[in-house]
Amino acid sequence: MTNHERIQRAVDRRLDTLHVSAPAFSPVSFTPRRRFHPFRRVIAVAAVAAVTFVGSVSVLAASFPPIQRLVEQVGVQLASIMQTVELSCVSDDIEMQVLAAVNDNQRVTVYLSLRDQAGGRVNEKTVLSNLQIDGTLGPCDVQLVDYDSSTGNSIYRLSGYSVDALDGKPITVQVRTLLNDVEDSHRQNTGYSLSLLKDQTPSLQEGVSINGSSIVYDPNGFSPFEDAPPSILEAAPLPDGWNPELPWGTITAIGFVQDTLHVQMKVSELGRYARADLYLLDSNGQPLNAGSGTYEFGRQYSELDADYSEYIEYVLPVPKSYSLDDLSLYYDAISYDSAVRGDWKVTFTLDSVYKQQSADCDITLDSVHYTQVTLSPLGISLHGNGQPVNGEYPSVEVYDTNGNKIDFYTSSTIFSFDEQDQVSITLQQDFRVPLSPENIGQVLVDGQDLQFS
Repeated sequence: MTNHERIQRAVDRRLDTLHVSAPAFSPVSFTPRRRFHPFRRVIAVAAVAAVTFVGSVSVLAASFPPIQRLVEQVGVQLASIMQTVELSCVSDDIEMQVLAAVNDNQRVTVYLSLRDQAGGRVNEKTVLSNLQIDGTLGPCDVQLVDYDSSTGNSIYRLSGYSVDALDGKPITVQVRTLLNDVEDSHRQNTGYSLSLLKDQTPSLQEGVSINGSSIVYDPNGFSPFEDAPPSILEAAPLPDGWNPELPWGTITAIGFVQDTLHVQMKVSELGRYARADLYLLDSNGQPLNAGSGTYEFGRQYSELDADYSEYIEYVLPVPKSYSLDDLSLYYDAISYDSAVRGDWKVTFTLDSVYKQQSADCDITLDSVHYTQVTLSPLGISLHGNGQPVNGEYPSVEVYDTNGNKIDFYTSSTIFSFDEQDQVSITLQQDFRVPLSPENIGQVLVDGQDLQFS
């Protein structure tokens, strides 16, 4: 059996990190900007069967308005190394058109446009959700590139990563939900009095079983439910005058387990798409996060880029040094008031339009020897042997031809083992937007100025 055949992939979609597990691969950890775990919230408008197209690609050409608009946004140099897809499908009178793609055999970026043929449901604030690039690992990143109010066309950039080679492989871009009417609620006070709540609800003791679930709380541990789930509180109304509705659901039970506040919520349909957090805030405006966590239960929902539960229970320990009168229950939420459900899907064969350039290096740091750096329009990767002991990695700086520093969007670390259990490491950093190689002027790795061929 080859090393490639031994690779087993297991993706945990619930975390900010993405893992590919052994025996052939140890964890692949993505550490980009913080991603909220969305609790999806959806008003089903209509789901119409999507039309799926399979086709080939060619050199990018400005043959119709969305393509012309894309060339204007990315520039002629970058457009020249992309492959044109020009395939579309329609669901619920909304057209999705995959315009172009570029890949370096592991990373892929796809540009697509959306237009509401009926009008009004796609604009510059429309967010894509419940989406995937089939053949890549984990949730893909998505960014709005452009919105043309004169035509109603929105252009989005989707990015994904694959352990397997992508060249010549068919991939499917699929979107099932469009979210609108975003509401950003930051540091909102629920208005609940914790001391009144403590007086009006029974204090549950450790070891008590409610609804068949043991209550376990270790005040010295990071997680209040390491050994067993937290309590599943019996549904009970809030005290008179308290509003149980929050932007992402309804509070169905609330109470204290010793010195820990439990807040149980039933997530609304649209709430499954919200990005939300419930927390305690002290009188100085400082959030108390130590030991807090969540527990999900009830009916399970499975979608393209995540799985969700009917209920979520927030577990919020109250430090003994605080008085309940000095604490308030707050929330942050980015929620949506409407959504369009459909099934937009396009399949095409992904060719490699641009091959990676490479440069040799000789860098030893934290028990790892780095010997090669590869560069593509999508990012830069360092390759070496060994495993870091203290989590130290070489510095990477990329500058354009004008001397401006180029920002990275995400980073990842990949470990792999060969037949003799020798460890290989790849440090991968992705550009915020794809870059034409002609625009890259200098690459410094740990201070070394590298020359690519």
